[in-house]
Amino acid sequence: MESLSKKNITPELLLYCEYTQKIAPSDARITMIIGCLRLLQNKASASEAFGFLAQKYPSSLCHFLLIASHTFFSHWALAHDACKNFLSQFTPPSHPIFEKTLSLIIKNIPDIFFTAFSLTGKITLYCHDYSQLKGLTVTLDQYKFVLQPARNKIIIRLPSDWKSAKILTVSAKNKKNIRYTFNIPTFLHVRGFAEISGCHITGWVCCDTDPERDISLLISSMQDKQDFLLKRIKISQKKYSDVGFLKEDSEKHYFSFFLPSLRKNAGLLFVKTDNGKNLYGSPVSLSLFQNMAYRYALETERNFPAIFLTAPDNTRKTLPADLKPACIIVPVYNGFTVTQTCLRQLKKFKPASVRLILVNDASTDRRIHSLLFLYQKLIPDTVIIQHQRNQGFPATANTGLKARYKNEDVLLLNSDTIVSERFFQKLQLTAYITSDIGTVTPLSNSATIFSYPEINISTPVPTVKKCAELDQLAEKIWQSEVPEVPTAHGFCMYIKAECLQETGLFRYDAFAQGYGEENDFSRRAAALGWRHVACPGVYVGHAEGQSFSSVKKDLIRHNLKILNAMHPGYDELVQSWLRCDPLLPFRRMMDIALFSKNSLFSQSVLLVTHDRAGGLSKHIGERAKHYLIHNIHPFSLKPITSESGVPLWKLEDIPNNDYRNLILPRSAKALNALLRKIKCSKIEIHSYIGHGIKKIYELTSLDIPYDVFIHDYSWFCPRITLTTPSAHYCGEPGLTCCQACFNSSSQGDTTGDTTRIKILKQYTHKILKNAQKNYAPSKDAGERICRQLNIKPSIRPWEKISGNETLTFTPRTKGKNRHVGIMGAIGPEKGYYQLLHLAQLAATINAPVHFILVGYSCNDQELLATGKVTITGPYQEYEITELTNKHCIDWFFLPSVWPETWSYVLTQIWTAMRPVIAYDIEAQAERIRKTHNGTVVPLHTRPLQLLIILHNPSLWATQQPLPSPGENTLPPLRS
Repeated sequence: MESLSKKNITPELLLYCEYTQKIAPSDARITMIIGCLRLLQNKASASEAFGFLAQKYPSSLCHFLLIASHTFFSHWALAHDACKNFLSQFTPPSHPIFEKTLSLIIKNIPDIFFTAFSLTGKITLYCHDYSQLKGLTVTLDQYKFVLQPARNKIIIRLPSDWKSAKILTVSAKNKKNIRYTFNIPTFLHVRGFAEISGCHITGWVCCDTDPERDISLLISSMQDKQDFLLKRIKISQKKYSDVGFLKEDSEKHYFSFFLPSLRKNAGLLFVKTDNGKNLYGSPVSLSLFQNMAYRYALETERNFPAIFLTAPDNTRKTLPADLKPACIIVPVYNGFTVTQTCLRQLKKFKPASVRLILVNDASTDRRIHSLLFLYQKLIPDTVIIQHQRNQGFPATANTGLKARYKNEDVLLLNSDTIVSERFFQKLQLTAYITSDIGTVTPLSNSATIFSYPEINISTPVPTVKKCAELDQLAEKIWQSEVPEVPTAHGFCMYIKAECLQETGLFRYDAFAQGYGEENDFSRRAAALGWRHVACPGVYVGHAEGQSFSSVKKDLIRHNLKILNAMHPGYDELVQSWLRCDPLLPFRRMMDIALFSKNSLFSQSVLLVTHDRAGGLSKHIGERAKHYLIHNIHPFSLKPITSESGVPLWKLEDIPNNDYRNLILPRSAKALNALLRKIKCSKIEIHSYIGHGIKKIYELTSLDIPYDVFIHDYSWFCPRITLTTPSAHYCGEPGLTCCQACFNSSSQGDTTGDTTRIKILKQYTHKILKNAQKNYAPSKDAGERICRQLNIKPSIRPWEKISGNETLTFTPRTKGKNRHVGIMGAIGPEKGYYQLLHLAQLAATINAPVHFILVGYSCNDQELLATGKVTITGPYQEYEITELTNKHCIDWFFLPSVWPETWSYVLTQIWTAMRPVIAYDIEAQAERIRKTHNGTVVPLHTRPLQLLIILHNPSLWATQQPLPSPGENTLPPLRS
């Protein structure tokens, strides 16, 4: 980007970058280049690109470019707002252009001032007339300083202990609407991650407020319970213009430190910032236990014994007959609103005999302290334990576990959870179904393998009311099943007292900030003979706090490495469980129950479709709309394959896909049972591709009426499109030739069904014969089906084309050059090789024809290399008219060489008010003749003659004689 200048910037370069962005929409580096190109071309839309980047990335560079673009186009109010927002989040960059930009803004809006805060403890004020700043006040926590007006730039040095302050504010008495507030801990905060990699400590750090800041790290070990400094390392700064962060989520400074000199200090190493804060992942372990699981579990229990308190005599109560002694432990760190909701629900639903232990892990939100003491008064038998410094979730959970009484079971509960009525009783009941159950975990919206509606997918936490409804529903359909799981989940984890006593506490040393400590505990307990189970009859909402949002991915990856070292084969154990997914039947029952409860309609319809791209998905959507209008709930049936390779069926409700667990074996009997539960009254068969023709034939034996819709020729041609492996129309030869063609085809070019063609046609004939109705969208498609299968379908166009205007071949471009549009995803059957040959020929003879591909192809680079093709990239339907006009397309050419049954692309072209040239084959030719909105050419027209037609189709459309290819038929060639 540094080499860009106005001399080498062309509109084509910007168009190419915009096309590339559509191919790779998540690549922010392209967005940055687009913004810079627009700025160099004086396009105000540059601000849109920089604004998008500023919202997505915590980068001072992105925010400054947004300020610069607003300033460049004299959008002073926007520049002022962007600048004020910048200074509230970042320190001022050292580049002189920053101050020049501020001066321009101030010059054009004189009645403002800016305040910049530097991590050197310096405040700088920028103003048009400094003498006009009356009553200038600087407040550092409770200390206030009033400054006198000055004539020149004001620079203020803060006291030497300013880093211990919390809030810095700057205001002027005569500028009542302007006040700057800086959160000092936020400005000083350094994020980072550390781990062991071979013989190095590696990781990254970043200071969001000042990407140029030098960062020092301290590496130390614990000796005699004291921090012993081993090494101080300095992280080199990055250039302000470095855009590497666009590939990641922040401006990270990476480091790597060689370990051998520290090997004598075996054990744990702490990696901290210069203000004493541990990086995530710290402490790192130089040697993890490699013993067998049993010996490891015993040794860990000795190192982390599950100590407890002795209950005073005056606290012992008579327990209800249905409850064991137990306590609920809630670790708390900030999150005022979610903690308040959690405690409110516990007040309602915690059994009176169950103690509540709240452990405050040095929350920085002062409201937490008051909230906990309020609920200590409101909830009997509540204990509060305060940490003086933040220790992380595992250590905080251990503090609570040490405060339990002997023989008390424990429910470890996150402070961002929502419990409902009888949650505790059901969890305890599950724990005692068998004597070897050690832990119990309920379902939730965000709990990895315990998640509902979708496993391993987090969804937003439901409302309190919705959580109660889901919990009641789960309890209603639960038959006391207790599926075994490889690990419990710490968000809501019921632990038997005996299991806890044998296993010991959490490994706070290896999993300091969380993620993995409950997995390690679970595997240690399993090695000692305890089982872990899910309780599908309980649903607990989980807001899942954002404490680790910026480093969560790294932390999980790092801790998984530790887990697999401690418990070899842990990953495979989890993956094996996922392949079986014992909780799927229950999630499916939940979906069915929710559908029965929430559905507004008394009937449903099943639309059988394939799992591939194409126009069929659009047609399925239109059919779904039709049924919704008639108060019938539509479901699609798609073929899927499990991770272990088992063929399955999946039902998806349209359009919301609210029920994601309607997955079952490809069995007509199993499907029939499910269809009865969702009150299916009709089936539409749109494709057998992916399902297998035999499975679709089995569906016809169900006592449910069905219709068949013809979208392609897979019903008698396994290659689907009536084309040969060389992408030519086959001409529909006899059975022997068809079978030979199929045998020579690759799997990707066919339906995937290996049934011989003769048997395929027999199955198809029976399916069509027993259908209530068979539909084809065009007369030609219907005739081919009738000819091959002896079944005459009804003709029903898939779309109604509005408007009666006839489109003519009127050039849109000036001069003799013509822009010919091609639309869609162009593969071999869609005419890729025809387009490539035309483009190569046009380039060879320098013909005044240029092709605009609205979409993409199977080989974009080969087309672009001709210099005669522009490719826009993937598009949405609403963009078609805009793209057509933007590229001044005169008319479109459909190069498809297979006899399409309908062609949605043709309809889309006509919505852009352009005529079409197509091959004289099947539905596209039939529709063009009927509407007169284009012209057709013979399928085997030679490339040069076709190029002549594409340059001036009006001659061909009006049946005027074309010059012979040997004559000078095209306009004079350009030199």
